[in-house]
Amino acid sequence: MGVMERKEREKQKRRQDIIDAACEVLSEKGFATATVDDVSERVELAKGTIYLYFKTKEEMFMSVFVMGLDNLLEKYKETAGLDLMPDEMLDRLALSFYRYYKEDINYIKTSAYLLHEDILDKIPPQLSDEINCKAGMALKILADVIQKGIDQGCFIDVNARQVARILWGLSIGIAQTTVMRTHLNVPEDEVKKLLISGFNLVKKGLLCDIH
Repeated sequence: MGVMERKEREKQKRRQDIIDAACEVLSEKGFATATVDDVSERVELAKGTIYLYFKTKEEMFMSVFVMGLDNLLEKYKETAGLDLMPDEMLDRLALSFYRYYKEDINYIKTSAYLLHEDILDKIPPQLSDEINCKAGMALKILADVIQKGIDQGCFIDVNARQVARILWGLSIGIAQTTVMRTHLNVPEDEVKKLLISGFNLVKKGLLCDIH
């Protein structure tokens, strides 16, 4: 490995370490009280070093949200590669989101904070574009499954992208609402049940009556 390549890998690792620390801090404190100093202490890097990677607190914490989208996309793509009928695929995608929720709950927590704070206008345009692009990729996976069902005659003729948006909003809403209600001792399996029920309700509306 060359010197330049090694330095680049070290740089990417340090950036990932900062994002991981920011995710933990944001999950514990929320956006309003979380600071760059908190992240600096957690990751054991100088505050100035963090600003070499992220120009603002908002950019750093929104990068946590981007990382969560990456993890969800990986699970969606893995599921979309299976050889399944469209209705079965929707079931699996619901479970894929649940796996994301279980494995990456801190990302769900951060999105609940970030998307309800007035910070979207404080991040670089390229980061905003990246968020929109990756969210769009997730929507496309859902929409492609629905369109496949329409093309195969399994689903009624609907606007596939609109239904995908419904499923996306349903998934995010269930996860975020449950996370924000943890102090009410919501059962751990509640998210899984709600996701499956929500997807099933949408699926029942899509299925063609072949009788």
